[in-house]
Amino acid sequence: MTKSRGVYIKRGTHSTCSVHGCGRKHHSHGYCSKHNHKYIAYGDPLASRGPDKGDVSRFIQEVAMRFKGDDCLIWPFATDGHGYGQFHKNGKQIKTHRHICKMVHGEPPTPTHEAAHFCGNGAGGCVNPHHIGWKTHSQNEQDKLLHGTHKRGGRHHNVKLAESDVLEIMRLKGCVSQRELALRYDVQKSAIASIHAGKTWIWLTQAHPIGRRLWALDRAAA
Repeated sequence: MTKSRGVYIKRGTHSTCSVHGCGRKHHSHGYCSKHNHKYIAYGDPLASRGPDKGDVSRFIQEVAMRFKGDDCLIWPFATDGHGYGQFHKNGKQIKTHRHICKMVHGEPPTPTHEAAHFCGNGAGGCVNPHHIGWKTHSQNEQDKLLHGTHKRGGRHHNVKLAESDVLEIMRLKGCVSQRELALRYDVQKSAIASIHAGKTWIWLTQAHPIGRRLWALDRAAA
């Protein structure tokens, strides 16, 4: 369950609205039509109203665009399901950080470029103009690895191994049998073989730029 405005909201498979006590037929995003509309409009299925359009515009123009600090500036209005700020304009849902990125840096170099957070706090609602810039999807994903905000490897809910485990498995290649390592870390032998062959957890290998940095940091700490 998650909590919104003091009311618990169920998550899972939905035949009815997931807002506790609603009981209406499921429409989308786990909510009935009424609560889904509020979720899409305001980022909260229980919102009574959204911010005035003038409040959003004033915050962007007078606060965000004039902000000179190094700290993250947190969006005070609606956010999406991942924590990123959003607002509505001319009937369209706008991602705040992308909107601000356009205001500061102009249109993206290509339609596939992403408004990336250098601070790694996009999911925390940061809209500091100095923390946002255009990057390719690949560059943005590499930043997430550095910031620790990615959903790969140990951060994925189905994975048993932590990144520190994988680094140790890589170090022990040729010194300890794959069978013994599989028993030690309670995984299949094939999982160990894939790590040793560089087929999985590729970003932790010394052949990958992210991996090279991690191995260098590890050696420096040893």
